[in-house]
Amino acid sequence: SEADGDRLFLLRALAVLGQAELLTGDPRGAAAAVEALHRVKELGAAMSAADPPLLHWYSDLAEALVVLGETDAAGVVIDEARTRVSVDAPGSVLAALERAEGLREAGLGRAKEGTVRLRAAVDRLRQLPLPVDLVRALIALGAVERRARHRNAARTALGEALETATRIGAVPLAARARDELARLEAGDRDGEGRPELTPTEARVAELVGGGATNREVAAELFISVKTVEGTLSRIYRKVGVRSRTALAHAMAVAVIASGAATVSIGDDDQQQLTAQAVTVSQPGRVRTPRALGNRR
Repeated sequence: SEADGDRLFLLRALAVLGQAELLTGDPRGAAAAVEALHRVKELGAAMSAADPPLLHWYSDLAEALVVLGETDAAGVVIDEARTRVSVDAPGSVLAALERAEGLREAGLGRAKEGTVRLRAAVDRLRQLPLPVDLVRALIALGAVERRARHRNAARTALGEALETATRIGAVPLAARARDELARLEAGDRDGEGRPELTPTEARVAELVGGGATNREVAAELFISVKTVEGTLSRIYRKVGVRSRTALAHAMAVAVIASGAATVSIGDDDQQQLTAQAVTVSQPGRVRTPRALGNRR
């Protein structure tokens, strides 16, 4: 379509590509989704496209940005989409925006506000013949409830998501729901004392633990250095460390332990630190750390 100059078909194909990348639920897929959906946004603006599906793509772009920790950019996209929503916008468009808004609120640490918007999206979608959209909203709701330690609410939402995704043959979504339920069960077994990292936080922690600078992490994940810095600050708070060296130790502990382990921190800290095993939302390899300093 790009070679043929068919911009409308190209726009739609890129939108589908972006959504498919986003459904994987991992940072690399989200980065690919952002790239494709930014092109959709630019093409739509150049063509003055105003059809309702375009607003769905705005919501997907905002969600992908949230996955990457780019909550400010996601807010800009959501605000722009809201200005384009008419009073008679389809329910599916409103639900998609509510899902994106809910995920952004949760990404900003406002889980209560996030669940309110996600429940609104779920309630709206129950009235529409859109089971894939409903499953996406349920998975988002279940994940936010799980991270907020609302286990019963999370189990209910994720159980429905898994049942519906399995029934309609949405294999990637069924896998995501199953993974979220597995993490919920792991949390039940291990108790509530373990900090949990989002997929992007887990990947940043892995790279930093392997000795990568902030610029190297940004290049690897296709995000800004500012976003890496903000993500590292959240990781430090969750894990209970204050330096890259301490984080590397904590990530190593997470691989070999389940529960609390005491590690000795050198360099700037010169203290004993109790580092808890870290629960990550997306499993990954932890590299053997090379020499670390206060690098950026």
